[in-house]
Amino acid sequence: MVTLTTELIDSLLSNCLILESLDIIGCSQPIHLKIYSLNLRLKSLVVIMNYDANLKSFQIDAPSLLSFKYSGVFVDICFKDSSSLVDVMMDYNGPLPMQVPPFDPIRPLHGLSHIKTLTLSSEYLEYMHAEDGAIQRSYVFSPNLKQLYIVSTLMTRDNLPCFISFSQNCPLLEELYIDHLDSQDEDDVPLYNKDEE
Repeated sequence: MVTLTTELIDSLLSNCLILESLDIIGCSQPIHLKIYSLNLRLKSLVVIMNYDANLKSFQIDAPSLLSFKYSGVFVDICFKDSSSLVDVMMDYNGPLPMQVPPFDPIRPLHGLSHIKTLTLSSEYLEYMHAEDGAIQRSYVFSPNLKQLYIVSTLMTRDNLPCFISFSQNCPLLEELYIDHLDSQDEDDVPLYNKDEE
């Protein structure tokens, strides 16, 4: 078994100068993850952590990155330069981290107002909201967002205000998909499509 470290990733990226896609799947380590790809061609980054991962921080500085997909434990993801990003997935799951200061659910979305496609887990969306369904603090998440995907393990009437509140901060939203993981239908069907108006 290879222990994944920031140094190992740095070495990999610095020795693979034309690498365009990096998938890190099924990891429990490291505690702090940094992806620096300032002068490289890295366009796609997929990180899928194990449910028992102890990830505390995640920093990404990759100006050429077009697509970023994360699935795993709640962690503060910090983008240093996300200017090229178009497609982002944040599939947070598992228990909330016990840390001081508390996990800020809004921070990972800072600097992503230009993206066109966003995928969020329903757990993350619910945590982002107060008990009354309103966003915890005023912030225009994605004024340029065209497609919003919600990955939901449990769709209830109680969490509908979270979806509505978030979508109100996306004035250019054209398509909304809710992927109900327990559904018998394997095909995603958009609940809202602006072209059908």
